[in-house]
Amino acid sequence: MKILHIILFVLGVLFIGGCEKNTNNFDYQQAEVITVEGLEPSYTLMSGYDVLNIDISANSTIPAADFDYTWGVYETNVQGYAPKLDTIGKGSKLVYPIKLPAKGWMLVLMAKNKTTGVTQYLRSNLNIVTMFTRGWYVAKSEGDSTDLDLHLTPDNISTTTLEENVLSLSNGKKLAGRAKQLIFTTNYKTTVTGVLANTRTLFVQSEKSSRPLNINTLKSLHTDESLFIGTPPPGSVGAAFNGSSANYLIKGGKLFSIYAMSSNNGTFGSAKMIDEYDSPYNLSDYFAVNTSNDPILWDNISGSFITMSMGYGTSMAKYIDAQTNNDIKANNNNNKNLLYMGFKSAIYNASAYRYALEGYALLQDKVNQSLKTLVKLVADQSILTITPTDISSTSLLHNATMYTLNKEDESILYFVTANQVYSHNLDNHTEDLQFSTPNDEEVTFIRHLKYSENSNPVYSHNYIAIGSKKGNEYRIRFFKKSSGNLESQPVFTLEGKGTANDVLYISPSVSEYTYANSY
Repeated sequence: MKILHIILFVLGVLFIGGCEKNTNNFDYQQAEVITVEGLEPSYTLMSGYDVLNIDISANSTIPAADFDYTWGVYETNVQGYAPKLDTIGKGSKLVYPIKLPAKGWMLVLMAKNKTTGVTQYLRSNLNIVTMFTRGWYVAKSEGDSTDLDLHLTPDNISTTTLEENVLSLSNGKKLAGRAKQLIFTTNYKTTVTGVLANTRTLFVQSEKSSRPLNINTLKSLHTDESLFIGTPPPGSVGAAFNGSSANYLIKGGKLFSIYAMSSNNGTFGSAKMIDEYDSPYNLSDYFAVNTSNDPILWDNISGSFITMSMGYGTSMAKYIDAQTNNDIKANNNNNKNLLYMGFKSAIYNASAYRYALEGYALLQDKVNQSLKTLVKLVADQSILTITPTDISSTSLLHNATMYTLNKEDESILYFVTANQVYSHNLDNHTEDLQFSTPNDEEVTFIRHLKYSENSNPVYSHNYIAIGSKKGNEYRIRFFKKSSGNLESQPVFTLEGKGTANDVLYISPSVSEYTYANSY
């Protein structure tokens, strides 16, 4: 009963207080609105060369406003630490010589009305570049060594100026071995800025070297020795690629990875095992992957498709075969050699709220080498669906030597047979000549490149790139396509010395999500 009396007393006090007459007087004034003129949504400037000049004016809906202005910048795309706002100026006029590392930054303006204490915050994107951060990079072979040419694009995607041998000019020497591949990533970590942070990195792969380069300066971030923890593994250099939350490298047929979400310094540890028994394996240089999915890999020894989950852990994983009646299984010894594999598209699984990875592979029977099979692959996490189609011996694809898939576009596989470029329709398997190579030239690579830059549409492109050589000079022709068919003439052609083996367009907005790394 005592508790009940206490409860009633408290409720009574609250009731009396709630009914008390409100005698307070409030002055409902209109909220102050501060507007600023003279600040652009974004600025693109060259580090070490440009000066950021801004002259702004602020106005307030409150009379007799008196403003203080403070300018600051902070780094974007950071991981593992909180970005710090650095003050770079005071007053309505900002004069700031650009010495920031080339990447994305945020410019912040704080306009404070000293009369009322109200502050308006405004932001603007800063795209900091160097001469190395925009242009066409060509990985080329000169004898038994590798270098890079940079075709600058100051005005648009197709008007270029050549800077030769920028890799050796920046590092004092070329890479050993012939050129193989270029990939770009922003989630590779180094301490090049003084703190452990994501670093915009161009990986150059040659037959004998894997070299990460700081795209701001083109300086090497690691040597062949320092790229690995401990003694570098033996064997030739294979592919490098980005997969789900990881950086991958194949060397000596073994798989190495760095879990990109971890605190790491960009060095690779021990080779991954293929299974819990540490069975022998030898990976192909071909793979199917995009940045959001785990890779589809091929083991040459067991003749099996395998994967690696997020680059994390010590062992690769076997696929579970989908319930199909095919002779080719993911984990059986298929007695096949892999001639090619690549990424086609990401397929959204609405019921599971995730993307499956679609790729294609070309297999050859080890015993009867005239038997070749084109295989469609759909990997949905651990389940692999395999759909094979036999390739007729009369098909031009049967004798192909180079390949590239039309990624995220028409259902087309481009290939090279007898030094001519053809297309193979993946739905009805028809084939058409797409480019007749001049008699005095030899095709050295083909690749589909697709990129969209909303802030600068003149740099957006969707090309089939065909590299060729004539004597000691290369040509790379860039073709637009319609329904998978190449236009009769290239939009433009890059030329230089050496043998071109790969090409990639780099800009401040390019990331590991821009291009599928597979051929």
